[in-house]
Amino acid sequence: MSRSTSFSAFALALACSIVTACGSESVPQNDLTAPHPTTASRVATPPRGKAIASATSCATRINSVNSGVFGPAGGTLTFGTSRLIIPGGALRDTVTITATVPGGDVSRVEFQPHGLQFAKAAGLQLDTAGCSVDDQVAPNVVYLSETGEILETIEAVYDPRWHTIAATIWHFSGYAIAF
Repeated sequence: MSRSTSFSAFALALACSIVTACGSESVPQNDLTAPHPTTASRVATPPRGKAIASATSCATRINSVNSGVFGPAGGTLTFGTSRLIIPGGALRDTVTITATVPGGDVSRVEFQPHGLQFAKAAGLQLDTAGCSVDDQVAPNVVYLSETGEILETIEAVYDPRWHTIAATIWHFSGYAIAF
């Protein structure tokens, strides 16, 4: 299978998972360009209560911040090589959303405004490039407390070929890749 075929297949899977989570209304296809699971992809589900400090390290990331204004029409916020995909109808009002990637050796993002909830699930696609990933263990997307404790493990699809993990999220604060 070619790289573009594999990438297109992963995009379709993320689109399907977001549409399924959102109900019967469709999500614009142009907002859903995440890689699709291949036969090498794995669905990840780790144990709860694990501190982010025990996560496998990633290449040192530089602190970065990116913001955008989003409303009922939705849209995509790109931060570094990762992105947040907000489907139409997920937000009732217009809001400025900020993604902060703290510097360090953990792939983590903090979203603001804290406590924001979506009426429909949003798609979170995180880049795993530069992270130490064992071929036998799929990384996970986790929701973090302010102290870095894992509060929730989110079912995700990992594509090792594209170094990407994708999950649907319903609310804001901090998210990370955990192994």
